[in-house]
Amino acid sequence: FTSLIEALARNGQLDKAEAVLDSLAARQATSALEHDRLTAKSFNTLLGFCIGAGDAARGQRVAAKMHQADVEPDDIGQAKLRDLAKLCARRAT
Repeated sequence: FTSLIEALARNGQLDKAEAVLDSLAARQATSALEHDRLTAKSFNTLLGFCIGAGDAARGQRVAAKMHQADVEPDDIGQAKLRDLAKLCARRAT
């Protein structure tokens, strides 16, 4: 699923990439299958493209969804969250 999220986001389809993430989150709630699990990499991928596109609002939504899914950010995720915070601070000024 991370590859699909990346392909969509790389082609500027952040709405669809976020919808895939949402769909996977919904499946995770009812599935015991390992391949239906959300991973830090899935969130990191979409966060990176949100930051690159300057889409702070979407990035904040993705970060919130990461928290709601109980996915702990890895080192890359921590860096993406710091970058998102910087983007949000720039947008606020």
